[in-house]
Amino acid sequence: MFSCMDSRVIMSRMLQTDVGDVFFVRNAGNLVPDNNSLSFNTITTEAGAVELGCVINDIRHVLVCGHSDCKVSMCSE
Repeated sequence: MFSCMDSRVIMSRMLQTDVGDVFFVRNAGNLVPDNNSLSFNTITTEAGAVELGCVINDIRHVLVCGHSDCKVSMCSE
């Protein structure tokens, strides 16, 4: 699950999960860049997180969950 790194967002509480139940990736604005928009020299960890979760740990569902009043959206304007 990709979620925002905002400390007000506690995804494990919202999902009522325990440690190890969900593979969380927290980043600014829960943004997952489009692969076509990246160059060879772009440094990003989201692709590695997807590979770790889906390929190595056999995760079949990826969720991207945002929240209201996220300040990252103001940075992209």
